Order: sequence, then C-alpha cells, then structure tokens
Amino acid sequence: MSDIQYARAADGTHVAYQVLDAGSGVDADHDIVVVSGGIIPLELFEDEPGFVRMFDGLRTLGRVIVFDRRGIGLSDPITDWERAIPEQWTEDLVAVIEAAGAVEVTVFA
Repeated sequence: MSDIQYARAADGTHVAYQVLDAGSGVDADHDIVVVSGGIIPLELFEDEPGFVRMFDGLRTLGRVIVFDRRGIGLSDPITDWERAIPEQWTEDLVAVIEAAGAVEVTVFA
C-alpha cells in the first residue's frame, strides 16, 4: 500500500487515507473511494487476504482511496459529541475526496 496521508476536514479533524494506484494498463481517470462499514483501520487492510483481493479487483477500475473515519485507526478521535457522527463522517469523506484530488468518484461501501 502507499504511504498514509492526512486530509483536514472542515472542523480541522485530521483524516488518514491512502491512495492505491490503478492496476497496470488501467486508465486511471476514475477513482473509487472505499467507505468501510466497520471499524477496521486501514493499516490492517493489507494483512487481510480478503481485503487485498477486493482492492486488487477495484484497482482494475481505477485508483482506490481508503480512509479511516474520525475515531478509527490513524485519524483523529471524535471530539464533538453534540453533532451527529454520520454528519461528521460525511465531512471526512468530502475532505478525503478533495485532498486526494479524486475525479469521477464512485463511493464503494
């Protein structure tokens, strides 16, 4: 996997993400942003054969962007318990898409 980078959400939260290049021979004019449904941090993805296969398959479509929502893995913890958590996680998604320079985005959840 590539190096971990950090996007900054609107409220200043740092969100960890990685960009996996498209597979060889794939026209990388499309990005797939993976939103994990669980609480598995991105740093463990490369150790799990099922995730490796899934990412390899997605890389046949374009670049793959994975990230840790706030409160998970390498991203900052949740600090604002007054706002709805799904709203904050949506801000994380937007921050990662912008920071990665994603184009023609498909969200894979």
